[in-house]
Amino acid sequence: TYNLGANYTYNGIVNQVTGNGLPATVNDLIINNSASSGTVTMSADCAVSNALTLTAGTLTTSTFSLGYSNTTANLTRTSGAINASGGTMNFGAAVSALNLPVGLFSGNINNLTMNRAGGVVLAEATTVNGALTLTGGLLTSTSTNILSLGASATVSGGSTASHVSGPMRRTMNGAAAFLFPFGTGGAYYPMTITTTAASSAIVLAEPVTADAGGS
Repeated sequence: TYNLGANYTYNGIVNQVTGNGLPATVNDLIINNSASSGTVTMSADCAVSNALTLTAGTLTTSTFSLGYSNTTANLTRTSGAINASGGTMNFGAAVSALNLPVGLFSGNINNLTMNRAGGVVLAEATTVNGALTLTGGLLTSTSTNILSLGASATVSGGSTASHVSGPMRRTMNGAAAFLFPFGTGGAYYPMTITTTAASSAIVLAEPVTADAGGS
């Protein structure tokens, strides 16, 4: 039986697969794979309750969920990254804001789940191509560190307690309704754009509360 409170380190010099050696919940997870373009590929869902450390190599979620629920200080990156182009990245539990390190993700994210009361602050432009689930906490973006939703992205949830705080970009394909689940100043101001033509467009939008002026 694997100890759910143990620390797990992947120190390989060749690509690694977690297999059944990584339990569903761990205390610390350290990725230190020094192979050229080295990867550690998950074989099942895993939630990190204390420290997630990326020293070398890429942690690939494959089709599984990677959860993190501790503080900014305990999410560290020296080199390497998380490849979440398949599966789900899940930020949960903690009441403090989580400031993501630059370079945390190697590319676009498939699914992103927000269930963290303290919220998450993006450190760079980030794209979600699958499901954006807003259950708890704010996902903070800026004009530089913008959140983009791909053409096939879906949104569930969205409320005063959980939304994108800042600008968003959406790729819209075909005739459909596209939700921008954003807000500002702690208030939720969702916007839906309905397209009527089977064409493609990219829309950048940001909620503002300032007076537009005029008479």
